[in-house]
Amino acid sequence: MKKLLLLLTLPVSSIFACELGEFTAKKSNQYEDSDETKLALIDNSQFSKNWLAQNADYLITNQVPVLVKNISNNDLLQLNKKYKGLLAGKVPEPVKMLNTLCQQIGIEKYPAVVDKGVIWQVNPERK
Repeated sequence: MKKLLLLLTLPVSSIFACELGEFTAKKSNQYEDSDETKLALIDNSQFSKNWLAQNADYLITNQVPVLVKNISNNDLLQLNKKYKGLLAGKVPEPVKMLNTLCQQIGIEKYPAVVDKGVIWQVNPERK
């Protein structure tokens, strides 16, 4: 009973976790300057790799920094070699920091891009 009680008293931000999955585009939770926020979040899964292959040109052209979860330094190096001009880096530790950032922006699932005040997985500008 004590363990359950402790879990229920944790603040929401400490149990929030951004996860791999699909979603529909939505407006960012950000403040009024959210139009200037640019960020992409992926992981090292095949789903994210396929998504990156479809969206790399947009990310490179618009200089959107890409945070990559669960990736080794060697795999990150290979990713940056494969996509010349991609601004990719590892998610900083502890992961709790990423969860807080995602919660503040409104990212619940990834791969995701935050750009022009919108969080998307399927580029809304693609025809």
